Amino acid sequence: MSEAAGVLRIQSGYIRSSSIKDLGPLEFTGKVAGGLRLDLRRRAPLYGSDWTDAFKAENLQKSVSSILYLFIAALAPAITFGSRFLDGTNGQFGVLEMIMSTCVSGLLFSTFSGQPLSILGATGPFLAYSLVVYDLADAMELEFLPYYFWVCMWSSVFTILVAVFDLCALMKHVTMFSEDIFAGLISLIFIIDGILPILRNFIEETIPLRSAMFETLLFVITFGGASYLSYFRRTPWTVRSLRNLVANFAVTITLVIASAIGAIYTTETNLRMLEVEAELAPALTLATGEKRPWVVNPMGIEKDFPAWGIAYAILPAIGFAVLGYLDQTLGCTVAATGWKSFLSLSPDPFSLCILRS
Repeated sequence: MSEAAGVLRIQSGYIRSSSIKDLGPLEFTGKVAGGLRLDLRRRAPLYGSDWTDAFKAENLQKSVSSILYLFIAALAPAITFGSRFLDGTNGQFGVLEMIMSTCVSGLLFSTFSGQPLSILGATGPFLAYSLVVYDLADAMELEFLPYYFWVCMWSSVFTILVAVFDLCALMKHVTMFSEDIFAGLISLIFIIDGILPILRNFIEETIPLRSAMFETLLFVITFGGASYLSYFRRTPWTVRSLRNLVANFAVTITLVIASAIGAIYTTETNLRMLEVEAELAPALTLATGEKRPWVVNPMGIEKDFPAWGIAYAILPAIGFAVLGYLDQTLGCTVAATGWKSFLSLSPDPFSLCILRS
């Protein structure tokens, strides 16, 4: 807890100093929802600048490149994990649902949260835990989507309680070692998910050798090109403004080039494409042959959902709440490392509350 000197002017015209407690975002307030109120107070002066700073002349190029980069960074995991969800849940939900949820939750969170620089999206731990929830529902012969709804609702309740009682302040005890382990785990999951399909092409021989080699080539072009162009500003080539432009749009440029090469040689190499239905509809097909509605009925889709199933969802919801708490707060802590001057980077109860609302 820091002490800030407050200057008070009294009627006589004299100025005297008094001690005003200035609680940081990782401090216990000792009051119910005290952290939420302080977060709102801290965020209010910065909310307008979050929208206007991006349009300043000196920030415009960086803003556009960041938007394109983050669009790709949010879309790629949604597609990857969406296909994994589709296989792991026996077609209960897939790529379109993942893209839609990433879009809606990302818009709401970035607009209203106290930590707008966090990017929401699917991660490996959430994928693994969701598949565990599917197995629990399948073992008790419950419909997965209504059961998943109640798990998420209970998880929201627990997470909001965490925010109300300032438990985000526990992150002040997290060491750099824990942050590095967490960041390394998430990075390792994405790296493995990117490399394994390439290796399976050669080990399992699921596709012709020509197709496997071409997919590997596109992988190398994308990764190598993005890595090289990201550091292009440090090379002596061309003028500084052009180097900065190329480095800022490195990922976008590389993906456009790799996608163009793939599109040109698709026929010759039998390049596999992501299979997505042309109709904008959920993946699950009901017994009637129709697609399920976008809004899940919590009391059952094709059969009544039992009341005991709501209570049965409490236990996995606790695990989801803990996982979400660690994912959000540790993620914000890692993002804030090296950027302590940014007031909107600290993990805060308000963001956690918005995330689970």
